[in-house]
Amino acid sequence: QVLCLADSLWPLHTINLNVLIAQGHSRSMLRLEMLKKLIGLPLLGIGTLWGVMGIAWSGLVFGTIAFVINAHYSARLLQYGAWQQLRDCLPVYFVSVPMALLVAWLSATIAGPVWMRLLLAILTGALCFAGAAQALRLSAFADAVDLLRKFIAGERRPV
Repeated sequence: QVLCLADSLWPLHTINLNVLIAQGHSRSMLRLEMLKKLIGLPLLGIGTLWGVMGIAWSGLVFGTIAFVINAHYSARLLQYGAWQQLRDCLPVYFVSVPMALLVAWLSATIAGPVWMRLLLAILTGALCFAGAAQALRLSAFADAVDLLRKFIAGERRPV
């Protein structure tokens, strides 16, 4: 659960790093990655003192710090900083958090074999997310559904 929270910012990391590459700032990206490794390694070392959960929490701290560092360059190059990026992602978080709470509650309360609980959690989470995203008319969800429909229909996007 902690790792899921930590990696929820991963798509933003990727976008911010791709901005650097697309803008031709590979030298800045190298420096940025070296800085993040200098921050991440001590955090990982400290996290090991508390075992697996310590490592997971250090990953969350590192992911947050890394996002702020990555977004700094996007703010400079595109005037699209961390707060704007997070604000644009809020609707997805508003759908994801209740879904995660429901799945966690179900996983803790339903008895049965692990595979059955996992299958139930996946199906419940997917239906909850899809229903809420559809009800709130999230544009990202509508785009994903449209892409899926086209893929199933065999349509290929022109290169």
